[in-house]
Amino acid sequence: MKCSGVLKTAACFAAAILFWIQASEAQAKDVVDMNTGIAGMSEMMDEYYEARFTYDPDLSPSQVNTDMSIGGTRLKAVSRIPSPYENLAIANVQDYVNIRSGPSTDSEKVGKLYRGCVADVLAIEGDWVKISSGKVEEGYISKEYLLFGSEAEELMEEVCTKYAEVICTTLNVREGQSTDTKIVTQIPLGEKYIIREEFDGWAKIVLGIGDETGSEIYGYVSKDYIEISYDFDYAISKQEEEEQLAREEAARKAEQERLAELARQQAAAQQAANSSSSGTSGSSSSKNNSSSSSSGNSSSSTVSKPSTSATGLALGKEIAEYAVKFVGNPYQWGGTSLTNGADCSGFVYAVYKQFGYTLPRVSRDQSKSAGVCEVKPTTEYLQPGDLIFYGNSSGRVDHVAMYIGNGKVVHASNYKEGIKISAYNYRTPINARRIVE
Repeated sequence: MKCSGVLKTAACFAAAILFWIQASEAQAKDVVDMNTGIAGMSEMMDEYYEARFTYDPDLSPSQVNTDMSIGGTRLKAVSRIPSPYENLAIANVQDYVNIRSGPSTDSEKVGKLYRGCVADVLAIEGDWVKISSGKVEEGYISKEYLLFGSEAEELMEEVCTKYAEVICTTLNVREGQSTDTKIVTQIPLGEKYIIREEFDGWAKIVLGIGDETGSEIYGYVSKDYIEISYDFDYAISKQEEEEQLAREEAARKAEQERLAELARQQAAAQQAANSSSSGTSGSSSSKNNSSSSSSGNSSSSTVSKPSTSATGLALGKEIAEYAVKFVGNPYQWGGTSLTNGADCSGFVYAVYKQFGYTLPRVSRDQSKSAGVCEVKPTTEYLQPGDLIFYGNSSGRVDHVAMYIGNGKVVHASNYKEGIKISAYNYRTPINARRIVE
């Protein structure tokens, strides 16, 4: 009887809350400040839920905090677990919705909220929601384009990316959910990987995209050594959009200039060859063509530190700096476009092609014969422009990246992140090759 009495009290309390909400809404003239009215309502609802959780074990999230008093009865308080999506709204649109400077379609556009992007709800003003998202500190979106509460939570679970960040010095990635399974690779402190599934004590992470198959490559890591976080996408401000368009245009311009320079070099080399005697033909061919044949070189490969001329060092650095210009562009399996999309081997293939080198098309073949020699995949031996290869515990290569110096590589990573910069040992390297002679 005591339990039912307390629940009856709680029910009355909930009814009082609803009355208080309606009165507050009427006084606020349909404007709800998420930092005042809603916060007060949330506190009162917490007390209501605490009472229910105390006397209904099926509803209890089991985290006990402080005692409390409702209707003169002292109760043991049990806090509800807060949702990671509290006070957030998510864009439920096909592409994007404009963010306005005021609650009207006549107001200036200050940014865009793309499908699945989230925003902090600051206030609700009639049919408009005042939001903050990314670098858009304050703006308005029509309520019809946003989801809230449980509906927002469902869509967020579908579109938001969950990451695992390594919190130990070196973490073993295994084939299965057990320390008895084989180690696939090792990943260092601070690296972040997309989580595809969670299990009891283990997380399934995405190591990359298989170069030959286009399928995701997975491994399993212990939850004891990772920190799990959600990666929300936020609004793009008008300034950010303009900056992004400028970067894309700069990348296109860099590609056009590089291709024009390559054509000039090849024309000059051809002219020099034509003017040379037959006995010396080919001696004046460009440096790019001297290494353009990339098959059959594996027999002369070496893991010792090769000597490289100042010209070769400068060219390798120039190639690496050129590759970095395309960071942020999309990943596309099977693609070789630096601007519209490339996979890992297609990316390095395209970069080197624009400097006159022809590489094998896929990473597995590149790792065997590309360039002039093999080098150890450590910072002691690597130089900008070298290619680093990654794979499984059996040594089968499935990914390639370009070393850019200072322990970093640039590579076409995956569909979510595109072309990006990572630590050279973000996965355990298998081998590396020098392309520039």
